[in-house]
Amino acid sequence: MKTKQIFDTVYSIREDGVVITGKGGILKPKLTKNGYHELALYDSGTKKYTWYRLNRLVAMVFIPNPENKIQVGHKDESRTNDSLENLEWVTPEEN
Repeated sequence: MKTKQIFDTVYSIREDGVVITGKGGILKPKLTKNGYHELALYDSGTKKYTWYRLNRLVAMVFIPNPENKIQVGHKDESRTNDSLENLEWVTPEEN
C-alpha cells in the first residue's frame, strides 16, 4: 500500500485514506452532517488548523488531475468509502 507525505511531511496519507501524524498516530476523521469524512490538519506556516474532506486529500495526493476538474466523486456513491480505487476527479455535472 502506498503512503505519501503531505503538508511539509507532518502527515502521511495512505491509499485507503488513513492519515498518519509525524509521530505515528492515526487521525480519526469526523463524519459531517452531509456524510463525508473530514479531518483538521495543522499548517505550521499559518499556524492554523484547516478542515479537509478525506476524499479530496486522497485525490490530491494520488490521482493526477490534468483536466483540472474541481470535485472528487465516489464511484460507488458511498461518501464514506475514501479509498483510492473508489475516487475520481469529476466536474459538477459529472458528480
